[in-house]
Amino acid sequence: MTNEQLAAIRARCEAATPGPWNAQLRKTDWMVMHKSNAFLLPGRICLVDDNVPRSELDAYFIAHARTDVLILLEELAKAHARIASLERFLSRLKA
Repeated sequence: MTNEQLAAIRARCEAATPGPWNAQLRKTDWMVMHKSNAFLLPGRICLVDDNVPRSELDAYFIAHARTDVLILLEELAKAHARIASLERFLSRLKA
C-alpha cells in the first residue's frame, strides 16, 4: 500500500462525521446512526436499506468503521516508523 493510498484512506475517514456511531434495530431494518450525548442528530441517520446487508453484525461493522479505521491507521503508522528505525539500525550494523 502506498503512502498516497494511506493518505486517501485517512482523508476519507477524517472527513466523515466523528463518532460515536451506533447501530440499532428499528422494526425490521437496521439503522446506522451518529449519536451525540445520546441524542440523534437530525440529518445524520443512514437507513440500511435493501441495497446494503441488513444483518446486525453488518450494521455494527459499519457503525464502528469510522473509529476502527483511524485506530488501524495509527497502528500502521507506528509499525512503519518502527520498521524504518530497524532498517536504519541494520544498515549501521552492516557498515
